[in-house]
Formats: sequence, C-alpha cells, structure tokens
Amino acid sequence: MKSIKLLPLFFAALAIFAFTLSCASKEERMIEDALEDAEEINENLVRNMKLFDNQFETRSVTSANLLIQPNSREEFQTRFPEFKKRVTFHNSSTLNIKFLNQGQPIKQSGALPEQKFDEAVVTKRYEIVVLPSNRLKTLVVKHRWVLEKEFGEKNWFVIPDLDGILGRK
Repeated sequence: MKSIKLLPLFFAALAIFAFTLSCASKEERMIEDALEDAEEINENLVRNMKLFDNQFETRSVTSANLLIQPNSREEFQTRFPEFKKRVTFHNSSTLNIKFLNQGQPIKQSGALPEQKFDEAVVTKRYEIVVLPSNRLKTLVVKHRWVLEKEFGEKNWFVIPDLDGILGRK
C-alpha cells in the first residue's frame, strides 16, 4: 500500500529529471548549431589553421609556406631553415582567439565572433626545445591570421611569430 502512495512521487521526480535533460540537450544543441554555423562561415580559416599548425609543428615547409601571408613569405622562407634546425615541438595548445574587423576588436559570444571579421589573433602555448639549449620550455606566442585576396580569391593567411619562438624579441 505504501508503494502505491510513493508512485506519484516517483513519476514527479522522473518528469523533473526528463525536463532537466531536455533543457540541457536544447542548450547543447544551440551551442553545437552555433559552432557549426561559425565553422561553415569560417571553414577556410579553421581548415587553414589546422593545416598550418600540423605543418608548422612538424617543421614541414611544403604546405605551411602556402599559408603564409604573401608579403611575409620571403622572410619566412629565409628563416625557415634555422627554425627547422633549432626547434623541436613537444606539445601545443590554443589558448585564445581574438577576432578583429579592419583592425578593431569585435564582440564575441564566448569563443565565437558576433559579426564578420577579417583578422584573427591566435594565442598558442608551445612546449618546445630551441637549440643550443636542451631544456624543454613553454612559450606563449601570437600568430596573426588575415583575410586577403590572392589570385583573385579571398583566403586566410598567417603571419607566424618566428621571433617569439627563436628568441629574437
């Protein structure tokens, strides 16, 4: 008889639990949708950042060179042999991305920009060894990404901070 009296209480608790789950999943879906929208809008930036990070951290100039901002390519090519010889990456992570439009910061909702932008400053943390030292050190470096036209098409290009890595600041 007591179990019959507890039955409405059980169903009430179950309903509250189900409602809580549905609210959480709606919020998660909204976040996922926003991320998908941002990724679709800036798919080229996301793809280029991933490709550059991979090529840069494995010290492969082949693909990374194509992603360097055209006005910075010659300097990058000149300095890359020293970079390749001296730097060994052990770990990396992205700490922050700030979005700008025409040099001015724009509002962000969390990590997502609220309006169009033509520049992104990506703050990276690298755990690296830079010869002649054999000690692992942690550096925080900012790479600047710019949206520019090359060969008639807009594309995202990076201006990497080699000075911050090679210690010439």
